[in-house]
Amino acid sequence: MKEKLLYCPVCKKEVSYITKTIKTKDEEQNISYDELIAICPNCGEELYSDELMKVNTDNYKKAYSSINDIITKEEIEFILKKYRISKRNLPLILGMGEQTITRYLDGYIPRKKISDFLKDINDSPEMYYEFLEKNKDKIKNSAYIKSKNELDSILGIEFNDQVLEDAAEYIIIKNEETTNLELQKMLYYANVLYIIFYNKQAFISRCGAWQHGPVYGRIYYKYKSFGNEIIDEDDNENYIDDKLKSILDSIIKYFGCYSGKVLSYFTHSESPWKKAIENKNEYIDETDIIEFAHKIKKEYDIKEINDIRKYSEAKYKEYNDKFINI
Repeated sequence: MKEKLLYCPVCKKEVSYITKTIKTKDEEQNISYDELIAICPNCGEELYSDELMKVNTDNYKKAYSSINDIITKEEIEFILKKYRISKRNLPLILGMGEQTITRYLDGYIPRKKISDFLKDINDSPEMYYEFLEKNKDKIKNSAYIKSKNELDSILGIEFNDQVLEDAAEYIIIKNEETTNLELQKMLYYANVLYIIFYNKQAFISRCGAWQHGPVYGRIYYKYKSFGNEIIDEDDNENYIDDKLKSILDSIIKYFGCYSGKVLSYFTHSESPWKKAIENKNEYIDETDIIEFAHKIKKEYDIKEINDIRKYSEAKYKEYNDKFINI
């Protein structure tokens, strides 16, 4: 291998240099990092090296990124893979300049605010979903469909779960004043009660572990436009078999009387959602839901469908004692 030489302005010739590591501190950013310098072995003059300059720049970037918790190149690449989106299309979806992500992948350090935003996008498929739908016209339809299909899979809305759709409409129509938050919890408890009596889940869709409790993604996004307001649904004729109908009627009667805030407390105090959140899982494990259903069946001696009131009343008393009677 050919020996690397640098020109020494003192010796006025090319020399084989030696390297020295010094600790350098950027007082303005309060960052310390290792800097390599080239030294002439003959006169001790510090020499200029493009190669070492690049190494020192990389060391500075790593130190800056570490102390400021800046998103890494690898994390950005993971976002692209996770949502099946290109480095050109992701910034268009997120409302950035077209070359923004390319620059970050090439070594440009994003500002802290942008870095935190990209980390939020990585952590929240729901957040990415909103941007994808908002800015889908800025990318080719084929790119949108590819990313949308991947996102549907992540959010658990890959199934055409007509039973879940019909159950949601039934609750909205029969309960009259139902918000999306309340609807999610009643669907969750309908599934739990169905397990208790028929030893299987009522719906094939996975139940997400979201901030405010269990959520069926496909139903949330269907009624998302209503926000926190009461959902308005046409009285369609949907087929609900007698078994599920009796389950839904009981859930409407004994859980529909509580607000979304109260129902969120119920689920937040239960093991399936808590375990999913603690493990940072996107979905509540089906096994945990089944175990929970059998547990409350035994604990509250649920022998008939309407016996679910024993559990709802006990949970409300717990909520009342904690937040009301203080």
